[in-house]
Amino acid sequence: MKWGMVIVLILVAIVLLIFSSVWLLYATTEKSTGQPTGPHPKPVIAEDINCIELGCDSNTVYVGSKNSDKYYTCDCHYAKRILLENIFCFESDAQALNKGYEKIEDC
Repeated sequence: MKWGMVIVLILVAIVLLIFSSVWLLYATTEKSTGQPTGPHPKPVIAEDINCIELGCDSNTVYVGSKNSDKYYTCDCHYAKRILLENIFCFESDAQALNKGYEKIEDC
């Protein structure tokens, strides 16, 4: 009975060692090469031009105002009313929602 438990513990330790080694290798790849390990940045396409015209970078998909808690797609007529000095640029729904903004889809 003791040897069975020892073998199980050794197998668990080996699995944990392999998992942590793979995770460490993955986590350090971006830092050591300077290249992202995940998906490539989104290329600039025609729909992004509206975001760029509003003063945001090419990763932006939504905008909101410092004076409001609403956010919009860059081609929304409400987005075009935001003064440049008041604009917030968001790369995702999650980013806007984390800042307390509410999505407006009626554009």
